[in-house]
Amino acid sequence: RREEDTIRRYAEERDMKDKLEEERRLKKLKRDQTDMRDYLATQVKNKHQKDEIDKEVVGEQAKLWQLDREAFAREEAQLSQKMKDQTVHNQQLLQRQIDEARNKKKGMDGIEYSINKTYLKTIRAKKHEILKEGE
Repeated sequence: RREEDTIRRYAEERDMKDKLEEERRLKKLKRDQTDMRDYLATQVKNKHQKDEIDKEVVGEQAKLWQLDREAFAREEAQLSQKMKDQTVHNQQLLQRQIDEARNKKKGMDGIEYSINKTYLKTIRAKKHEILKEGE
């Protein structure tokens, strides 16, 4: 009987130890699972934050590129206008030069004519004399 009691107590102690060990193992398993869930949740949160930061950076970069494009377009428009203005100026200058050249070919202006009037009379008279002599 004593031997049976000892075996029974030993079996009960062993069952108790096994039960406690099983409870510790389950607690550790749950703790590990909770830790793993927390870790994964943190990773997901960090990834979302990184994605948001990346979106903001891309948005800012797009804004900067847009500003650069607008500035470039303004500069190009100003340069184009400057070139058009210069072309118009050059055309006007050339036209003025052409007009001046035509006016010079037409003859003398009033002041030049009055200064050269006596010389022109003399030249015409000599031209007439030469033509008469040649006849």
